Amino acid sequence: MDQVKSNDSLILYIKNLFHDSSDLIVREVTWKDGVGIVCFFNTMTESGEVNKQIDIIRKRAIDGLPDW
Repeated sequence: MDQVKSNDSLILYIKNLFHDSSDLIVREVTWKDGVGIVCFFNTMTESGEVNKQIDIIRKRAIDGLPDW
């Protein structure tokens, strides 16, 4: 439960840092070993590409390959 509160607080902190910019996307991503937070500007990236990269990293983690 502390992890959830901690991530929620971190997400709010990041959004506040960028003055609740409408194009800033901040979201939790579930990994094999826990939860991470992904941040990006949707005016500079495509959500589909971000999701594709996240899926690649997840697959590499499952297969035991390095993230790079």
